[in-house]
Amino acid sequence: MIFLKSWKFGGDRVGASLPLKEFAMGKDWLPFGSTLLDVEARGIAIERHLLPKRNAVIDVSGDIFGLPYGYVEAHCFAAGRPIEQVWYQLPLDPTAGHLETIRQGHKNLVQVLGMPTTASGDVSEIQITSTGDVVFHATWRRKHYLLGTSWFGDTRHEHGLALSGMLYQHWDDEKAAAKPYLSGFHSQLSKLEQIPFPIAKARLLDSNLDRPSIKKWCRTGAVFDPASDRSLIEAQRALYSPRLLLTPRAWSGKLPIDTSGELVMWQSKDGLLGFSTPCDTWIAEPDELLVIDEFLTHPAKGPGSHAVRLGEIEASVSHIEGGNPAIRDFIASIKSVVQAEHRFHESSDC
Repeated sequence: MIFLKSWKFGGDRVGASLPLKEFAMGKDWLPFGSTLLDVEARGIAIERHLLPKRNAVIDVSGDIFGLPYGYVEAHCFAAGRPIEQVWYQLPLDPTAGHLETIRQGHKNLVQVLGMPTTASGDVSEIQITSTGDVVFHATWRRKHYLLGTSWFGDTRHEHGLALSGMLYQHWDDEKAAAKPYLSGFHSQLSKLEQIPFPIAKARLLDSNLDRPSIKKWCRTGAVFDPASDRSLIEAQRALYSPRLLLTPRAWSGKLPIDTSGELVMWQSKDGLLGFSTPCDTWIAEPDELLVIDEFLTHPAKGPGSHAVRLGEIEASVSHIEGGNPAIRDFIASIKSVVQAEHRFHESSDC
């Protein structure tokens, strides 16, 4: 195995001027914004999906920035959305040994990319530890593009290869990634805003519902706070949860949502069924069976909780022995209005 001593990208640009806007896939380079379908369109076969249409192992090898790689894992923002991370598995150079593979690999990257933005220490001082350790890591940042390496404490054996480390590229510009999908999301918002004020059918209090669900499973500051970035919230919705809409401002106080932490089940005059908080709205499709997931988590190390999830909206209340009546009443109200599949999940708060 040969470590390349020189490598150039886009003509003669090297060092800090190298933008990292593309990722390697065998002999091809694809721009970030590409999807797994774009990878397959290049004739590159996806070996297997780790999550349905979201993460994939791609059995392709090649060189990236002077380092050979044995196979690739691609990670998308969400199913059907652009690739946000690419992981390259870096094989051991058997003629050099594990530690020298690391040192030479890092040296090659410095020659191509310049000095790293961050590094965990002095690569010349690393020692053999165990396969589960990372003994050295470094990153190179170019605005919304990040390249990093994680070098293992000893040789790992995966996928039929002896590996010394991993190189990864990451694109974190959610606004740019969402551009192809924003028009569809805005169209759904527009349709929602045209619905006459709906009739509230049931309510559930949850003090955590006064801020929008955002960034996959995380929550952040109130969507109507002037300091919040609504365009980023919309981009994240379009990427991760296109059916999780933003509650129209015109509905404020008219559903009514009497408190900032209230989940309301509502029905429009034409029979559309939806669930809204002051920030978030999720609408059940007319032809789909509504699924109600109920989660009863008993106290253990934690205090426990009782929660309900409807589509992409979830509300939680405090645990009461035998179940919180507020959740049970809310679920009963839903089932009195619409046919639903009720799934009960029980666990301990460990």
